[in-house]
Amino acid sequence: MKLKKCEKGYLVHINGLSDTIIVKSWSEALEIAWRLGGGKV
Repeated sequence: MKLKKCEKGYLVHINGLSDTIIVKSWSEALEIAWRLGGGKV
């Protein structure tokens, strides 16, 4: 999993997924990475 800042927001890249997701906020990027990466509470 990689989170990277770009001009449009933040890029979220999850290993095993071919696409990169772009979101506007850091907290949104972390939440997506956590959920798609298999994080559990």
